[in-house]
Amino acid sequence: IILLLGQTGGGKSSIGNKLLLQEQFNESSHLESETDKIQIANGKFFGNGTPVSAIDTPGFLDSKNRSLEFMKKLIDVIKDFPKDKLKLV
Repeated sequence: IILLLGQTGGGKSSIGNKLLLQEQFNESSHLESETDKIQIANGKFFGNGTPVSAIDTPGFLDSKNRSLEFMKKLIDVIKDFPKDKLKLV
């Protein structure tokens, strides 16, 4: 499981698409918030490796001031992860 976290406009969606070699997440070319909800996509790591789930999240300090709302939803999602599958790096 790869959890993509960071500031709005930081490239989280783009990184998720590159890791999966699939266009699963909408990308933005500006600092406005593109991702407005938590999204999960499954694929293979770099297209041919280990099966992986990538979780794209709205950015911190997003342009619509929704950080607290997103953090609450993120905590709800993370608490249900299998503990042996979640790695923090």
